Amino acid sequence: MRRSSGRVLIAVVFLGGLVAAQTPVPIVKDVRTAIACTDWPCTPKQDLSGGEALLEAYRAAHGTTSDALEALSWLGRAALAGRQLDKAFAYASETYELASAALKGTRIEDDVRLETALGAAIEVQAQVRAGRGQRSDAVYFLGRELEKYRGTPLQRRIQ
Repeated sequence: MRRSSGRVLIAVVFLGGLVAAQTPVPIVKDVRTAIACTDWPCTPKQDLSGGEALLEAYRAAHGTTSDALEALSWLGRAALAGRQLDKAFAYASETYELASAALKGTRIEDDVRLETALGAAIEVQAQVRAGRGQRSDAVYFLGRELEKYRGTPLQRRIQ
């Protein structure tokens, strides 16, 4: 494997995790482009306002769809990568609340975008807690979420 291939692989794992195999829908792709890495190693743009504006316009036109929630989760991941912990936690909390509400009456397995958004929200919230030195709180949170989503595709991601 060439060195450049390793870099691409690392960037895909960092940016996409389990999501990399999905084909992004336009709003997700647009938000990810707006917050894309600007150098190597990957550090996202610190100004998330472009992604926020794109998502706000999309939500005004289409509502809070699963696609919008996945895009919102990417904002949380970018803020976390940029060490903007308060902003990351706010994005992740909003994603978590909206995704949890959207799940009422449906199975998470039926909507891969919703699954991605919720998984990322859980991950970012835990990482922010750990980043703030609240490791035991992060572990407790993950344990609670693991019990809540046991037997679903999120179980493996949370573990």
